[in-house]
Amino acid sequence: MTKSRLASILLMTLSLVFITGIILLAVLLLLPLLAPRSQPPPPGSTVPPTQPFHSSTSLAGKFYYAGMPRTTASYPHHILVLTNIGYVVGYDEDRKDPVWTCFRLFKVNNLKPPKRTGNFKTDNRTQSRVSSSVYAHSGYDMGHNAPDKAISLCYGAEAVSETYLLSNVLPETPGLNRHAWMLLEKKEIEQYAQRFEETWTITGPIFDAKPKTLSGGVQIPRALYRIIVDEENGKPRALAFIIPQNVESTASAGAYLTSVREIERETGLDFMSELPDDEESRVEGVTNGMW
Repeated sequence: MTKSRLASILLMTLSLVFITGIILLAVLLLLPLLAPRSQPPPPGSTVPPTQPFHSSTSLAGKFYYAGMPRTTASYPHHILVLTNIGYVVGYDEDRKDPVWTCFRLFKVNNLKPPKRTGNFKTDNRTQSRVSSSVYAHSGYDMGHNAPDKAISLCYGAEAVSETYLLSNVLPETPGLNRHAWMLLEKKEIEQYAQRFEETWTITGPIFDAKPKTLSGGVQIPRALYRIIVDEENGKPRALAFIIPQNVESTASAGAYLTSVREIERETGLDFMSELPDDEESRVEGVTNGMW
């Protein structure tokens, strides 16, 4: 092969390499333009929104304010802590009930939740493994502690499915669960979280010394408590409620306001223990009116 022939082949090869490089570069530049643009989630979407912290204090946690609830010397049982996407539970295997549940709500752009599709289910992380069958014909509702609507709005579809775990459920009378309690949950997400941008809730049962039980040994509380915490000008404030199971269906939660200190006395639990002593006394020792 002559030198001129070799030179011609080499020139053609270099030309092909150069053209191929130009084509690859063009493809790389065009790919971002050809990719589909992301769209905002439609109304009712189950895509979890961002979870902003509006508080600037170190006391504000993902689920609870000023520390996880603690047992005191008067509380007789061990507490199993169960962490979920949108809430955390303190579960009592002896009572077969959650004794406290903590969650944080925040302002959202859309207050229309997805269609309710959850099914109550056993939480296999517990030893008691309570089944929904123990509620059959009992006269009691399976009442959420962390409410499904609020959790779905703030944390999305996977989070709301966890609210149907029976470790998040208490026996509640229909008169309580479907009226005063439901309206308080509604006010919490639709008014307080939207107005104040961020709130923290602790909720759970209050038992008699010898509580009645469902067929599977699940203890029935005589009342439910709820503590809603907000920061005003950088300082915490709280609403506290104790609502009995035999409440009239027409009653308002505002008629059952109390102090955090009274709930601590009734439950044997210690709330917001990381607050300085003087601040804890200020927040927990008073009964506030409705916000």
